[in-house]
Formats: sequence, structure tokens, C-alpha cells
Amino acid sequence: MRHEIGPIIQEDRDPQKILRALARGCGGVIVDTPLPEAVTREFEACVATGRVPVERMEESPPTILADEAAPGHARWSYQQEGLSETHRWLMDEFKWAAQSGLCRKPEKNFGKQNMLRLWLNNGQYLPWHFDRTFVEIYPDSHTHIGGKGLKVAAPHRPLTLTFSENRTSPHLLIPGTPENLREQPSDKDVARKLKAYLQGLGVDILRLQPGQTLFFNQKCLHSSASHGSTRLRAGIF
Repeated sequence: MRHEIGPIIQEDRDPQKILRALARGCGGVIVDTPLPEAVTREFEACVATGRVPVERMEESPPTILADEAAPGHARWSYQQEGLSETHRWLMDEFKWAAQSGLCRKPEKNFGKQNMLRLWLNNGQYLPWHFDRTFVEIYPDSHTHIGGKGLKVAAPHRPLTLTFSENRTSPHLLIPGTPENLREQPSDKDVARKLKAYLQGLGVDILRLQPGQTLFFNQKCLHSSASHGSTRLRAGIF
């Protein structure tokens, strides 16, 4: 399938400016948000403890659930030990985005009612892709906390590229390569070739910094952090 990828811009923390940019055809809008020191300390402490908290969060990541009886109509599924400040900050960010119309609203159930997914791992390596969701109504977002962060392709002008037919997150295909490329999402060599292909087209590769939020639509091409990088990231809400 052919799909247009739009430019990525940075904007103020102004909901109307963000929504207007997405409506104009931008692939995504990066917004800077101060990252509280308490959150940074929790992230560093969690990484320093080794694989135990990592595996626990991979097995059962904390999520925000729609709950009409809870304040703001949303609540955490549970409190991960040692991450209370992170939970508090993310819930505030979620409320701001939801009230501003910048993400799925709490009453709109999605999947297993996951409104915000938080996880820590040692490197999930995925090819470049775009997320095909209900972005015609609400933008999606990634809020980055620590580690190397999400990589975002930022063309200087709208760019039409070829993708796999994957139903949820179509992967970028290099012209002339077989479509079964999408069956190898963990192949680092495939990921390197895709990145080189983008750079050959003159596409800048941005990396989200801690505290930044990316509000995006189906015109946003992105990939996971690089292999081996431990990161704590909140997304998608």
C-alpha cells in the first residue's frame, strides 16, 4: 500500500495549535514538557535494580483504565512498586491530553481498555512503521520518560512510501524487497536497511527526548528505540 508521510514539527503546549497542525497534514507534533526530577530518579533507580522490575513490567504493564466511578473517569490498573511519582505525573499528562481532545477519551474503550501503557524493557527492535488506529477522531501520543526514546522520521515535505498490508502497524518496505520482510520485525539488519533507505531520501531521523510528547496521526512514521537500550516510556494514550 502507498501511504503519505508528513513533516514533524515542534509546537507550544497549546491544544488548538497542535490540532491545527495535525489537520494541516503534519505527521506529528512534538511538545516539550518538563520532566520532574522525581520521575527521573525513579527511572534511574528502576534501571539500576536489574531485570526483576523489567520482567515484571513486561509481563503485566501498568495501564490506565476507563472507570466512570473514578475521578476523571480513569484509574491506574495497579501501582507498580517504586514508580509512584511516575504514575502521578503520567496521570496528570493523560488528563491534560484527554481534556484537550488530544487523545482517546477515557470513555472510549480500546483493546483491553488500555488508555495508557507504561513499560520498561531492554530493547524491542522494530522496523519503521505507522500506527493505523482511530486517529481520524483522536490523535495518538507517545510520552517519553527515559532511555534513548522513540525514533521519528521527519521529511521536509510530504513523502509517499510503500508499506506492508499489516492491519494494525504497516511496516515500511524498501522497493524491490519481498513483502515477507514484515515477518522479521526483530531482524536488526532489516531495521538498518530501512533506516538507510529513509536517510537516502533525505529524511531526518529525530529521537524523542525525556519529557517530550509526540501527538501523531497516520502520517507519522516511527520505530522503536535502538536494540539494547533500556527505556521507560508511556504510550499510547
